Amino acid sequence: MIETRIKSALDGISALSGRVYPMKAPERAGLPCAIYLQESDTPLACMDGPSGISTAVYQVFVLASGYGALAVATAAVRSALDAMTAPELCSVVTAEDTPEEYEDQSGVLRTVVTATVNYFD
Repeated sequence: MIETRIKSALDGISALSGRVYPMKAPERAGLPCAIYLQESDTPLACMDGPSGISTAVYQVFVLASGYGALAVATAAVRSALDAMTAPELCSVVTAEDTPEEYEDQSGVLRTVVTATVNYFD
Protein backbone atom coordinates (compact mmCIF):
# COMPACT_ATOMS: atom_id res chain seq x y z
CA MET A 1 0.00 0.00 0.00
CA ILE A 2 2.68 2.55 0.99
CA GLU A 3 5.01 1.37 -1.78
CA THR A 4 2.28 2.20 -4.31
CA ARG A 5 2.05 5.74 -2.87
CA ILE A 6 5.85 6.16 -3.01
CA LYS A 7 6.02 4.93 -6.63
CA SER A 8 3.13 7.17 -7.65
CA ALA A 9 4.75 10.23 -6.04
CA LEU A 10 8.08 9.52 -7.76
CA ASP A 11 6.47 8.77 -11.13
CA GLY A 12 5.01 12.29 -11.09
CA ILE A 13 8.45 13.94 -11.16
CA SER A 14 9.10 15.36 -14.63
CA ALA A 15 12.87 15.55 -14.03
CA LEU A 16 12.94 11.74 -13.81
CA SER A 17 10.81 11.20 -16.95
CA GLY A 18 9.37 7.93 -15.62
CA ARG A 19 12.79 6.50 -14.74
CA VAL A 20 11.75 5.20 -11.31
CA TYR A 21 12.64 1.64 -10.36
CA PRO A 22 12.11 -0.67 -7.37
CA MET A 23 15.30 -2.19 -5.92
CA LYS A 24 17.51 -1.93 -9.04
CA ALA A 25 17.63 0.08 -12.26
CA PRO A 26 17.97 -1.67 -15.62
CA GLU A 27 21.56 -1.94 -16.82
CA ARG A 28 21.37 0.98 -19.27
CA ALA A 29 18.78 3.12 -17.52
CA GLY A 30 18.74 6.74 -18.58
CA LEU A 31 19.76 9.43 -16.11
CA PRO A 32 18.65 11.01 -13.93
CA CYS A 33 16.73 8.16 -12.32
CA ALA A 34 15.53 7.05 -8.91
CA ILE A 35 15.67 3.64 -7.26
CA TYR A 36 13.53 3.04 -4.18
CA LEU A 37 13.52 0.25 -1.63
CA GLN A 38 11.80 -0.42 1.64
CA GLU A 39 14.18 -0.48 4.57
CA SER A 40 11.62 -1.35 7.27
CA ASP A 41 7.93 -1.45 8.15
CA THR A 42 7.22 -1.56 11.86
CA PRO A 43 3.89 -1.51 13.70
CA LEU A 44 3.88 0.92 16.63
CA ALA A 45 2.70 -0.57 19.90
CA CYS A 46 1.21 1.16 22.91
CA MET A 47 1.19 0.04 26.52
CA ASP A 48 -2.30 -1.39 26.02
CA GLY A 49 -1.67 -3.09 22.64
CA PRO A 50 -1.44 -2.26 18.96
CA SER A 51 -1.77 1.41 18.08
CA GLY A 52 -3.11 0.89 14.56
CA ILE A 53 -0.20 2.94 13.21
CA SER A 54 2.91 1.66 11.46
CA THR A 55 6.13 3.32 10.36
CA ALA A 56 7.64 2.45 6.99
CA VAL A 57 11.10 3.67 6.01
CA TYR A 58 12.05 3.91 2.33
CA GLN A 59 15.37 4.84 0.78
CA VAL A 60 15.34 6.59 -2.58
CA PHE A 61 18.66 6.59 -4.43
CA VAL A 62 18.85 9.48 -6.89
CA LEU A 63 21.38 9.06 -9.71
CA ALA A 64 22.48 11.60 -12.33
CA SER A 65 25.35 12.29 -14.70
CA GLY A 66 25.97 15.85 -13.49
CA TYR A 67 25.71 17.87 -10.30
CA GLY A 68 22.97 20.22 -11.57
CA ALA A 69 20.75 17.33 -12.66
CA LEU A 70 21.35 15.56 -9.34
CA ALA A 71 20.42 18.66 -7.34
CA VAL A 72 17.23 19.22 -9.34
CA ALA A 73 16.15 15.56 -9.18
CA THR A 74 16.93 15.29 -5.46
CA ALA A 75 14.95 18.42 -4.63
CA ALA A 76 12.04 17.12 -6.73
CA VAL A 77 12.13 13.74 -4.95
CA ARG A 78 12.03 15.39 -1.51
CA SER A 79 9.24 17.71 -2.60
CA ALA A 80 7.14 14.90 -4.08
CA LEU A 81 7.52 12.69 -1.02
CA ASP A 82 6.84 15.54 1.42
CA ALA A 83 3.67 16.38 -0.51
CA MET A 84 2.24 12.85 -0.35
CA THR A 85 -1.28 12.84 1.06
CA ALA A 86 -3.85 10.11 1.51
CA PRO A 87 -6.43 9.23 4.17
CA GLU A 88 -4.20 6.47 5.54
CA LEU A 89 -1.10 8.67 5.87
CA CYS A 90 -0.34 10.33 9.21
CA SER A 91 2.95 11.98 8.24
CA VAL A 92 5.87 11.82 5.83
CA VAL A 93 9.32 13.07 6.83
CA THR A 94 12.24 13.15 4.40
CA ALA A 95 15.95 13.59 5.00
CA GLU A 96 19.08 13.38 2.85
CA ASP A 97 21.20 10.78 4.56
CA THR A 98 24.29 10.99 2.44
CA PRO A 99 26.16 13.79 0.77
CA GLU A 100 26.50 13.57 -2.98
CA GLU A 101 28.85 10.77 -4.01
CA TYR A 102 30.65 10.09 -7.28
CA GLU A 103 31.03 6.50 -8.49
CA ASP A 104 34.27 6.25 -10.49
CA GLN A 105 33.40 3.03 -12.33
CA SER A 106 30.08 4.27 -13.70
CA GLY A 107 30.74 8.02 -13.74
CA VAL A 108 27.46 8.59 -11.92
CA LEU A 109 26.67 10.99 -9.07
CA ARG A 110 24.23 9.82 -6.41
CA THR A 111 22.60 10.72 -3.15
CA VAL A 112 20.06 9.02 -0.89
CA VAL A 113 16.79 10.50 0.34
CA THR A 114 15.12 8.65 3.22
CA ALA A 115 11.36 8.87 3.66
CA THR A 116 9.81 7.89 6.98
CA VAL A 117 6.08 7.34 6.52
CA ASN A 118 3.69 6.96 9.46
CA TYR A 119 0.38 5.44 8.39
CA PHE A 120 -2.79 3.83 9.67
CA ASP A 121 -2.66 0.08 9.06
